[in-house]
Amino acid sequence: MVGTTDEEPPSIHGFNCVPRKWCKPISVPPKLVWDDTGTGGRQGAVWQVGSFSLLQVTRGHSPPPEDELLELTSHRFMLGDGSSKIWLPPLLAGDGRLS
Repeated sequence: MVGTTDEEPPSIHGFNCVPRKWCKPISVPPKLVWDDTGTGGRQGAVWQVGSFSLLQVTRGHSPPPEDELLELTSHRFMLGDGSSKIWLPPLLAGDGRLS
């Protein structure tokens, strides 16, 4: 999930995507951090998800669907210096290097 401070969509160069095979379903239910109850605005909520404790925003007060919540399989990976090299644990990358 990507957030911005205004109505303009973020630049596609402001974040990176990872292959789905590097991810797994989260192992714990999302935890409610905040909702707009009593504010009079559009219904929304902020949830803490996964072992990285990332935030996810939802419309309404229901938690995000668990079948759509993923996190990285490994807490350890390294991005290269702009040469497009990524080091991953062997479980994710076979020989440990992707280019």
